[in-house]
Amino acid sequence: MKHVCNTLTLLDGHFRMAVVTTSKAEHFELMHRRSGLLEFFEFVITREDYERSKPDPEPYIVALRRLQLTAKQCVAIEDSERGLAAASGASLRCIVVPSALTQGGHFDKAAAVLGSVSALPEALKFL
Repeated sequence: MKHVCNTLTLLDGHFRMAVVTTSKAEHFELMHRRSGLLEFFEFVITREDYERSKPDPEPYIVALRRLQLTAKQCVAIEDSERGLAAASGASLRCIVVPSALTQGGHFDKAAAVLGSVSALPEALKFL
């Protein structure tokens, strides 16, 4: 959690950031109520905001519309094959930071695969 907070602090003010999750709003809010991480994001797209879930690209398309940006102007950060497929389907470049559960995934379509969220600020310089 500390690495995530430090990374978000470094990115804050340099990038517009939003969350695109397959979690229901109620569950997401419960998980992040005290994390302090939500202050870094403009908004959160939850399961109630779209019809078709990841790996369908619809959640990212909804986020792009809300940001009023094109896919070429954005980068998705994902941790799973389903997330990468959704981002790729929406024509987004995607950096994958696998979790302990997704480390063995196939991330061939990723712009980069990082071992830690701490490497994200440096990786974004090259996209």
